[in-house]
Parts: sequence; structure tokens; C-alpha cells
Amino acid sequence: MKRLLALQFLASQAWALPPSMLADMEAIARRELQAGRLEALTTRDGESLSAAPAVETRDGVALIKVRGVVSRYASWMHDICGGTSTEALAKSLSAAIEDTKVRAVVLWIDSPGGQVNGLNEMAELIYQSRGAKRIVAYVGGQACSAAYWMASACSEVVIDATAELGSVGTVAGFRIQPQEGEQRIEIVSSNAPNKRLDPTTDAGKSAVQTIVDDLETVFIDAVSRNMGVARDKVLADFGRGGTFIGAKAVQQGMAHRLGSLEGLIAELGGRQSRPLFQTRASTASTQTQGATMPLTIAEGATAAAVAAALQTQHPDAYAAIAATGSADKATAVEAARKEAHAAGRQEGIAEGIAAETQRVAAVFAVSLPGHEELIQTLALDGKTTGGEAAAQIIAAEKKGGSDYLHAAANTDANKVQGGQESQTGKSAIDARALAAEARALVDAEAAKGNKITISAAVRMIQGGKS
Repeated sequence: MKRLLALQFLASQAWALPPSMLADMEAIARRELQAGRLEALTTRDGESLSAAPAVETRDGVALIKVRGVVSRYASWMHDICGGTSTEALAKSLSAAIEDTKVRAVVLWIDSPGGQVNGLNEMAELIYQSRGAKRIVAYVGGQACSAAYWMASACSEVVIDATAELGSVGTVAGFRIQPQEGEQRIEIVSSNAPNKRLDPTTDAGKSAVQTIVDDLETVFIDAVSRNMGVARDKVLADFGRGGTFIGAKAVQQGMAHRLGSLEGLIAELGGRQSRPLFQTRASTASTQTQGATMPLTIAEGATAAAVAAALQTQHPDAYAAIAATGSADKATAVEAARKEAHAAGRQEGIAEGIAAETQRVAAVFAVSLPGHEELIQTLALDGKTTGGEAAAQIIAAEKKGGSDYLHAAANTDANKVQGGQESQTGKSAIDARALAAEARALVDAEAAKGNKITISAAVRMIQGGKS
């Protein structure tokens, strides 16, 4: 019966584990790994692990061990396989965050993965806590599946050159064997046919596949956010369920840099200012309350990707910078608006002055003697162009000559018929002859370089004859 319960536990859970580890756990549950009693296995493996991970503090750095299979609660599986419960891990992490003597936290990971149940809650706790203190995942052996989910939630992932990392995905495994003479009957309620899925049927397998894929979606989305990369990059470059070793994991963007545990402790404890190993990933840092916060940026990242990484890894700093940036932007926009307005006003004034000067010059360019008053009026009205002024001057010139000839033709002398001289002694005026004589005078003066109007020539002729 104990064996049956153990197998039911394995089959009822979704696991984020490499297939080989899941097979070993199944073999242990079936007593197939080694003949003998269950206690013999634990005796062979040495001291049994405590329910909570071992935690030690060095130079203000809390080391929280994440070893073996990860499950939600401590159980007999920890005693057999070694392991970590997220229940105990959460308590250890919270205690380290709240301890004023602890300046940074290292999750010291060597785990093939484990149970999905409770894992997302643990990863979220890590992700939300890294704003309070620097939390670094150090991978010295394995950080696969469930273990990598938690590692990605840390502020930074540091990996040993020989360590293994990845296996992003979920799995549900089943092994069907005869009941060996024992028969078990279950009757499922009519409205709950999916309560007992049969993976040996197409429908049952499809239903299980949907559950596994849904869990994988949560896993991939979490890794994408935690590592500050696009979901498509996780799908394409993070192994598709496979794993990478050391530098290759860094190159793929799944870890931030190579390093050693002792070097990391020295760095976080303030005994060493730089990491022991250089990496291909670019790491910037921001300062907050006297401590250094790492900002991990993929090589060749765009400005938008840098902003997204800052928002993901240090949301409080991002919010503060964004608020400052918004205020600075508003100030800059207002200053730019005022500057542009002043510049535009000056430019408009200059253009207006130039245009008005050009207009006035064009008006004076078409002036004629005898029309000075009209020219001045047109120049000062602020709207008449040179062409319009010329038209008005020509019209005035024509009207002036016509009016003079009309007035001259209607004098008393011109009203007397057949007489060469009026009673007043004035000679009669021949309008046509006068006009011809005036035109001749205008042409003659023009030949000399003098410019006179028809009306002026008429006055000059009449003045000479009076």
C-alpha cells in the first residue's frame, strides 16, 4: 500500500524535472532501485536532510542551500532523494531578508528540479524580494527545470564553468503496469468524466497535454520577465527543454556570468569589488542607499531593452527614474516651447520688416513727379504693392491730364466762336494741339534725362503762353 501511495503521488503531480531524475524517483517508489527496506536507502545515503534548507551567514551574506528535488512540502521523498521544500525555503528567504545583519542573499543551487505545485509562488517571492536586497543564484552543480525557474527570479544568475542549467519545460509521467492480482475499481460521477484521465486513450493524453502545456506557458512567461528578455528568445535560445553548460548558458542569455561561490561571497561581502570571471553578458549597476544593484543587460541590447531590464530587475529604481524623467521632460518641453516661441517671434518680426521694406521700396520705385502725395499715402498704408501703386499712379496721371484739358477746353475763351481772342484777351485753346505739344515736351525732357508728366508739361506750356 505504501508503494501504491508513493506511485500515486508521483503520477498525480506535474514535474519540472529531467526524465532521468523522474525515472529514478519512480524506481525508488517501486523499490526497484535497490532491494531491501526503505530505511536501507537512507542509511546508505548518510544523514537525512532536515525539513528546512541549511542556512549559514558569512560576511553579511546569507547562503540558502537549494539541493535535490524541490517539492512544496517536506516529505519522505526528501529523506530518500535529498531535497528542498518551497515551504521551508520561503521561511529561510524571508528570515534573511528581514535580518538587518544580512546585506545580500545567495541561493546556492544544485537541483535537478521538482514539483510544479507551489513553485510559482516561491519564484514570485524571490522576484519581489530582490528589490529589498540583492539576491543572487549561484549554480554549482545543476539548476534545471523547477530550480532554474527559481534561479531566474533572482537579481542575477552566476554559474560555475562546469555547472548545468536549463531544462525549461514541464512533464507529466505515467507508467502502466498490471495490478498483479489486485483489482481496484473506481466509479466516477457522471458529470466529472475528466476527474480520472486515462493517458492510454487519445482523449486522456490530449487533456494531460493541455495541462502540461498550460503550466509550461506560466514557466516560460516567468523566465522571460525574470531575465528581462523577450518570450521568443526563451523559446528559441533557452534550449527547448535542453540544458547548457557554464559559458554556453551565459552565451545563450540564461545566466549572467561565470563565477565561483567563494568569489561571489567575497564580492557580496565587500571583500572583493569585481567578480573573478569576466562574462559575455553586459552588466551595468545602479546605486541605492550605498549598495550596488546589478543591472544585467543582454549584449547589443537596444535602449528599449535596457529600460525593460531595469523595470524588471529593479522596479523601484525604474519608477523613481521614470518619475524624475517625466518631470524633467515636462520642464524641458516647456522650456523648448518658450524658446521656440521667442525664436519664432523674432524670426517673424525680421521677416515682416524685410517684407515691408521691400514693399515700400517697390512703391517709391514707380513714383512720378506731381504724384508725391499719392506715393507717400500708398507707401504708408502697409498693404499696397509696387504693382498696385504703379496702376494707381498711371490712373491718376491719366485723370490729371484729362481733367486739365477738359477744364482748359471749357474756359470762356474757348466758348467764343470764330474769334482768335476772347473778350478777356485770352487766346482759345486747341485741346488736341495742346496735348500733342505736351507729349513732345515730355519726350524732349526725357531725352535730356529729365522725367516730367503730361500734366506738368501742359502747365509748363500754358505758363509760357499766359
